[in-house]
Amino acid sequence: MKTVLVLGATSPTAQAFIRLMETEFSDYQLRLFVRNESRLPRDERQQHTVIIGDGSSYDDYVKALNDVDYIYNSIGGLETGPYTQLLIQAIRDTKTSIQRVVDISAGGIYGEYLSGDLPYLSTVRFRHPEYTRDQLNKLEWYKESGLSFTIFRPG
Repeated sequence: MKTVLVLGATSPTAQAFIRLMETEFSDYQLRLFVRNESRLPRDERQQHTVIIGDGSSYDDYVKALNDVDYIYNSIGGLETGPYTQLLIQAIRDTKTSIQRVVDISAGGIYGEYLSGDLPYLSTVRFRHPEYTRDQLNKLEWYKESGLSFTIFRPG
């Protein structure tokens, strides 16, 4: 059985992913990585392996990567850049053979949401330039890592 590590499992996008996996891809084992287990629905806590960890902790990533085939990364926030770099480093150091990483990123970072009046929906570029830079840099970090990856920018 293949194992998917779901990082940031309490986020709305991760919750949608978990439900999809449970209904459409039930032959995969899910491992849910969260800071606070009580924020997960009870059925998920009972059905899946839960790992308490923090996206800012290299050691927590190392602990979570054992026997993982795929990663769904929904850890976000303004520190997404350092978290992503720690994850990539942990994968490299543990020599974990990850088949693919799917990373959820921010829509609007290219200014593509130009709807309505100013400020546009993509004002994240101006309000949080470091965050936007990190979101843009994810592409290069994953390329340089040699990992197979998909960056999904919902919007």
